[in-house]
Amino acid sequence: MHEHLRDQLPAVSLAALVQLLPGMDPEADAGEDSETTPPARPGDALHRLLIDNAPDLVCVMDRGGRFRFLNEAARRLLGYETDALLGRPYAEFVDAEDLEIARNLFDEDRKGPGDARRAELRLRRHPKVAGPRPQQSTAMWADLTVTRLRTAGGAFAGAFVVARDISADKENRQAADFQAYHDILTHLPNRALLEDRLEVALEQAGRKRGPTLVFLDLDRFKVVNDRFGHAMGDRLLQAVAKRLQENLQRGDTLSRFGGDEFAVLLPNVHTRRQATAATGRLLEGLRAPLVLDGNELDIAASAGIALYPQAGNTARAMIQNADMAMYHAKGTGGDGFEFFEGGMNLKFSSRLAAERDLRGALAAGEIEVYYQPRVDLDTGAISGVEALARWRHPERGLVDAN
Repeated sequence: MHEHLRDQLPAVSLAALVQLLPGMDPEADAGEDSETTPPARPGDALHRLLIDNAPDLVCVMDRGGRFRFLNEAARRLLGYETDALLGRPYAEFVDAEDLEIARNLFDEDRKGPGDARRAELRLRRHPKVAGPRPQQSTAMWADLTVTRLRTAGGAFAGAFVVARDISADKENRQAADFQAYHDILTHLPNRALLEDRLEVALEQAGRKRGPTLVFLDLDRFKVVNDRFGHAMGDRLLQAVAKRLQENLQRGDTLSRFGGDEFAVLLPNVHTRRQATAATGRLLEGLRAPLVLDGNELDIAASAGIALYPQAGNTARAMIQNADMAMYHAKGTGGDGFEFFEGGMNLKFSSRLAAERDLRGALAAGEIEVYYQPRVDLDTGAISGVEALARWRHPERGLVDAN
């Protein structure tokens, strides 16, 4: 029995409660309806009042699974009048996908200790009690506790059921689960979900046939943000997500990795030719001008492609190498793609080392300023100067700007 109902009832046996309910006699012969009601006893009216006013749905079913009693909460939660429910089998009001769960709860011959079982399932509601969201019109998530009733001789006589409406809790849990693995702005899978699916694809990969990973980064996205504001930037990201989705194939996963960066997992693409065609479709789908609030925006992206196993055989390696290839594509002018090649590691490492050394040079005061005059060629007069930064390396001397 649910805690809410248990807290409201004085100490009383389940058999005593059932005897309060009209037309239900656990001692009656199976399959026959009892037409007698036991004489009232002190406290019976209180117990019946508490059951009728309990917030949870309370019902009693005979051994055939037909409703013999329902409290007021049944009408309020399910939307059907009590008379329309009495005598009808419970299966008519259980969601088709959860019927197997319900049958296990009510199975007369089920094995296992105890006569009480608990499960979560969906009950079918009348459309008139529809909630604000479409799925609420047909289903109510319920936490059911089902207790089998027995005769004095131990024979199965029916079931006593308490059902609590947990629809709101269920939706909150589902929303939390969705947010944990999806991007809130675009509703696309996030990095965590993409990595999980990539790892699964790699586990299923053969020696030579595995997934392909494509990284895309929008070109000039910062210009849109700076000129039109972040709200326009967000709308652009949503439009880009929609366009990319339109060019996916069955089984592909599109993910927003963060900022203006997207990743596409292609589990059925195994060759450079296939990857070229798939990435070309994605980039071509972005090139058509997009109009937002009367502003025509030209969209383009740079893409990096990581093929298995050349670009790695782990999720971490493929992500890192697809990202590296994407930055190489962006460095060649954008609006195109590059495949990851082994030599990119050396170039990328050299660039990282140079950036690291430059940060150290700034801290050590090794950056010097030189002034170069600007001369008017017609008059020969100096018209100004340019300030140039030069790095005086302690071992390599004055480093050329190139």
